[in-house]
Amino acid sequence: MDICDRINEIIKHENLNIASFARKIGIGDQTVRGVVAMRRNKPGFDFIMKIVH
Repeated sequence: MDICDRINEIIKHENLNIASFARKIGIGDQTVRGVVAMRRNKPGFDFIMKIVH
C-alpha cells in the first residue's frame, strides 16, 4: 500500500468524496484528484501536513 492508497483510505474512512476532502484540508480539488484518482503525482510535504492537521 503506497501513500496514495492510504490517502484514499482516509477519504473513505471520513465518508467524504475527493472534492469535499480537498475543501476540508484546504487544497485544490484537482491537486487531490491528481494524487488519489489519477496517480499522476505524489503528495508533497504541505499536502501531508494539511491532512495531519
